[in-house]
Amino acid sequence: MTIDETAEVENLQRLYKIQRQACRDDPYPGYEERVDNLNALKELILNCKEDLVQAMSDDFGHRSRGDSVISDILITIQGIDYCLKNLKDWMKPSKRHVELIYKPADNYVMYQPVGVFGLLGCWNYPVAESFGHLAWVLAAGNRCIIKGSEFVPNTNRVSKDAVAEFFDEATLGFVEGEVQVAQAFTALKFDHILVTGSPNVGKLVMRAAAENLTPVTLELGGKSPLILDSEMDVPTAVSRFILGKTMNAGQTCVAPDYIFCPENKIDELCEEIQRRFSEMYPEFSANEDWTSILDDRQYARIKGLRDDAVAKGAKASPLAEIDEETEKSQRKMPLTLITGMTEDMEIADEEIFGPLLPILPYTDIDDVIAYIQSKPRPLALYINSWNSAFQDHILKRTHSGGVCINEATFHVAQEDLPFGGSGNSGLGKTHGPEGFRNFSNQKAVFSKGKIDLSEVLFPPFGTKLQKLLGKMLIR
Repeated sequence: MTIDETAEVENLQRLYKIQRQACRDDPYPGYEERVDNLNALKELILNCKEDLVQAMSDDFGHRSRGDSVISDILITIQGIDYCLKNLKDWMKPSKRHVELIYKPADNYVMYQPVGVFGLLGCWNYPVAESFGHLAWVLAAGNRCIIKGSEFVPNTNRVSKDAVAEFFDEATLGFVEGEVQVAQAFTALKFDHILVTGSPNVGKLVMRAAAENLTPVTLELGGKSPLILDSEMDVPTAVSRFILGKTMNAGQTCVAPDYIFCPENKIDELCEEIQRRFSEMYPEFSANEDWTSILDDRQYARIKGLRDDAVAKGAKASPLAEIDEETEKSQRKMPLTLITGMTEDMEIADEEIFGPLLPILPYTDIDDVIAYIQSKPRPLALYINSWNSAFQDHILKRTHSGGVCINEATFHVAQEDLPFGGSGNSGLGKTHGPEGFRNFSNQKAVFSKGKIDLSEVLFPPFGTKLQKLLGKMLIR
């Protein structure tokens, strides 16, 4: 089904006008209204779960039901429940200190909705990255328009129908479309825009948002490294990170992108990854738990990274047997280990976003840290070690959006932790109380009552009392 881009732009602009007026009429939705919206969102997800799971599978050609239920449905429900549990406390004004010279008075921060919120979804987790983030947007009292990724049209149609069923247009709207709609979307004077995508997409959105001075939160990607301590038991390490790499066939912004392994443990590591992969995905060609690469373009990109590495001297070791034609037609590429990676290979710089896993040898952890420091800051960093000094050394000398120690990717599912990038991997935080504050106008309020002693600060200057205050306060 082809989207009429012009009609959808008109629909977008209509929704924006409705929500802008609703903001003027009701600029501060109360606690009960926000709770109702969060409950409506939860009802939407629970009632449409099967339709959403099937739509995501249709968009991917085949998507593991387990991947969809865990990473899209479960995580979204957890986020909604977390917001419901904490909303009342989040909405309370935050009391702040008043300096002696300005007393008696009160200082507090009021968390006010920013207004009309624009949310640009992505294709790899189209439910979690749209409706999951929406929980914090609604908790903050905002109205929102979501634009779904054009690469998941089936999921968009289900989502759009569900939004129309469970929400009033003055609260939430959903639009589809490609470039024309995306350009019209980012040109609107939203009060905040949240984008999930690549660094290149983030730059385009920031340029467009700059025209209206619209604040942006960017959840981008990056090459997230994993570091294996020389003292770490290899089977345990593999058990902690392999699901983070295999879920959604590696099409995850926080999936481990490459591993630094002690030089003398590389063979053992490769053998253990092979063993666990075969255990998790037996009879690979017919295995329903493995997700396909989204589309032919993404498949060609990932295959190109693999082929380029091999052509330049790397070794590619697929962990399951599948004939080339089946792999191509079903876009079912097994996890493939890449050894012998060098800096002239495309895979060394480009985010993989798929089932390729380079393994790099090291002997000195400071060389690893220097390498990571020389690259754009990643969205995530993973440490496999029981040694607290080893952990602390890496934590204090590297930058990343988030970190998992002896785990991979599931820091995203810790709702009380902020999630987001650093530098090239993103701007601003979602999740946790930080997400609520990020999506709110943190309005500073200085309030004085009937008693006012501030005249002591008035001219004429140089009075005895002013001099005394100066000696007390300026020192």
